[in-house]
Amino acid sequence: METNKTASNAANATKKPKTLKKLEAQVYDIAGKITGTVALNQELFGAEPNDILIAQYVRVYLANQRQGNAQAKMRSEVTGSTKKVWKQKGTGRARHGSGKSNIWRGGGVTFGPLKRDFSLSLNKKQKSRALSISLSQTAAQSNISVITSKGIDKKPHTKTIATTLGVMDMLNKKVLFVADEIKGNPFTMSSRNIPHVDVIASKTLNAYAILNHEAIVFVDNALDTVITHFAKLK
Repeated sequence: METNKTASNAANATKKPKTLKKLEAQVYDIAGKITGTVALNQELFGAEPNDILIAQYVRVYLANQRQGNAQAKMRSEVTGSTKKVWKQKGTGRARHGSGKSNIWRGGGVTFGPLKRDFSLSLNKKQKSRALSISLSQTAAQSNISVITSKGIDKKPHTKTIATTLGVMDMLNKKVLFVADEIKGNPFTMSSRNIPHVDVIASKTLNAYAILNHEAIVFVDNALDTVITHFAKLK
């Protein structure tokens, strides 16, 4: 038995260590051609998966989108008189009190919806972890890329970005462009009329937006901004 253990230990010692997969993203020019690659931050793009945290994050995010403004008026809130509609006896009809009762047209609603707060919360560490996991999941599927907007016209042209996405084989995918500047940016303005394409500011990037798109494309220096900004939150 000791001989077998010694042999197995020797075999394990001679095995080569596993090489980690290099985290990289392809860089495209405005024509959709690959011009190189860029290394991805291990801290943000190399996180281990955590399905429970992601499910919790999505639940909290969607709950926080609910306004909770639906409200029906109860009989005390309905405009009208509280005078008894007719006398109690002698009419041959059912007895009634106020015309604001729920059984009358224009009366109050019984057990109707009331304004409520649907918001839930996650702590900062959970949000940051969910963002890192979602980015890592997208990077593992090779759906992270960078594009340089150098050479684009100052006047927005939707056809330019549509042609670029076609060359990048992303025209039929849900694409999220991440840019430092959105307002007045000719690149993002050229993207807004393309179906299944959304734009988000780099500092407001969140896990739900990443999970809701098939491909994430960082525009110009947006990747550096995301790494710098969200690395501080960890």
